[in-house]
Amino acid sequence: MISAFGGFYSNAQTTITLQPDSAGGKDAEIALIVPNNNYGNSGKCSPYAWTQNSILNVVRPLIEFDLSNIPANATITDAKFTLFYNPNYAPLTQHNGSNAFWIKRITSTWTENTVTWNTQPTTTSINQVSVPQSLSPTQDYIDIDVTALVQDMINNPATSFGFMLQLQNETPYADVMLASSDNIDKTLHPKIQITYTTNVGVAETINTQSIMSIYPNPFTSTVTLQMDKVLNDATLTVYNSFGQTVALIKNISGQTILFNRENLASGLYFVQLTEENEIIAEDKFVITDR
Repeated sequence: MISAFGGFYSNAQTTITLQPDSAGGKDAEIALIVPNNNYGNSGKCSPYAWTQNSILNVVRPLIEFDLSNIPANATITDAKFTLFYNPNYAPLTQHNGSNAFWIKRITSTWTENTVTWNTQPTTTSINQVSVPQSLSPTQDYIDIDVTALVQDMINNPATSFGFMLQLQNETPYADVMLASSDNIDKTLHPKIQITYTTNVGVAETINTQSIMSIYPNPFTSTVTLQMDKVLNDATLTVYNSFGQTVALIKNISGQTILFNRENLASGLYFVQLTEENEIIAEDKFVITDR
């Protein structure tokens, strides 16, 4: 079903949920204390910093979901990542310490059954997600917002190979005891739910001659719209995915527009800029809650 308004068109949204088992999942742990060992079959997926025989050990889990079924032109409107507490490991049986951690995008290839600390892949801090310190020793981490990270993965498939979990403070003693896709309890495997739209774009119009740059995109509170020409008494209209007007700014002059989210819900929105009753630019942006 296609909804249309002005020069925009949008297909209905698609939602997929991935929670692979040991056969289909790809995750591993890498450990500082044994830098040449591979732990591709570990039942846990736990960032931690601890000592073993008074020697520091730091562990960073790697997780990659198969996103190949998401079209290359998809716009990610929502992506939620869920990690479950792992009760099936000893001697560490709960979350401990100052254990806030990062979720980072992995930017180089790695192989589940060969990766080690010494061969660990590269990562980027762009759009990394900060997960706060645990509130209970056995909590699950439900619906972490990774929308921007997944959009980066779809936009940059040649440099996107999953997530690295890394403690923000890799000094003893802290851990987050999580289950991997090799855990004996399949209900505890890492899960991601992604909602996206395809064939979303701007239809050609003879009056659309200006270039609009939008950054950051996705955004959480405020976004900048930068024009390549000076505006004079222009109007900015923002539409939701149903073609309904949700925001209107009139009497715009200059080349820069700051748009505040205010009470708009997270999701995909379309923007249209008009001047003297003619459409001069159209584009889209995504609002997230992270």
